[in-house]
Amino acid sequence: MRNRSSLSLFAVVAFSFVASCSSAGSSPSSSRRAADQATTTAARASGDELPAPDKSSFVGVNQVVNLAVLPDGTTPALDIWALRTFQHGPVLLAEGLKYGEVSKKFGTPPNAVVASVLAGKGPDAKPFSGMFKADAEQHYTSVIMYDRDSKVGTGVLLEDVDPGISSSFPDAQPGKALVQLWAYQLTLHPLAVGSGFSLSLGGHDVDFQVGIKGTTGCAPQPRQTDKGLSPMVLGGTQRVPFDVAPGSSTFTFHGWGTYNKACADPTIITPVTVTLKAGERVWVMLHSRDGQTVESLVVPVA
Repeated sequence: MRNRSSLSLFAVVAFSFVASCSSAGSSPSSSRRAADQATTTAARASGDELPAPDKSSFVGVNQVVNLAVLPDGTTPALDIWALRTFQHGPVLLAEGLKYGEVSKKFGTPPNAVVASVLAGKGPDAKPFSGMFKADAEQHYTSVIMYDRDSKVGTGVLLEDVDPGISSSFPDAQPGKALVQLWAYQLTLHPLAVGSGFSLSLGGHDVDFQVGIKGTTGCAPQPRQTDKGLSPMVLGGTQRVPFDVAPGSSTFTFHGWGTYNKACADPTIITPVTVTLKAGERVWVMLHSRDGQTVESLVVPVA
């Protein structure tokens, strides 16, 4: 399950039922205990008499990014809930998460299903999206978005630390920082126009060649080319890593495919400057809240 990249509303409803049934009579393994890094609150739902789960049993490290834009252009705030089981009441893990905000890090109760819900609606409301959760030794960033194709909210998983998984965020090289660019929200955006290779947002493509100011041509991608692979284009689900020197690096974004001019053409969207120390690792997420202007959000790994 952890290999899947997203979890839809339908999936979380079905999974919630299965997990709740399987949790009856079970107890969490003592080897999966981890410190909860978020302030959690027991559900205030009327008539809920189930006890809150023991915070010392929470596992994993999670953070959530809200990049949800609805087809009408609104950007709802979200609450993140660990839903009730037969043994325990629900737990509020993150509250009132507005568009473009990143939650505090938190652990989750074993066996509980985690979902995003429209802010203030409570744990028994229809979920906006499902959400993967980190187990012991895992650190996850979940990005909540609206999927234009499925017409439903979705939680997309980015594995920051996940031993044995090739898609886990790479380690920084000695003396360097690591930036990983990601622009999937633009592909899923409900205000985008067209489809496939003709998909556009605000009048321009949602896929880019990447440059770095001070570097001739497109930014080198030795993590690809040293293996005999072609440099990656930023777009869709691609996660494009760049090792950079400590200090400030400015990324530029250029046409690709038939419009590719080796990054000699002007940047299509506003350049993104990131200032990092050696050893730091961050996501740079390209996104749009209005369907016209592309913004960036820098998110340190969980």
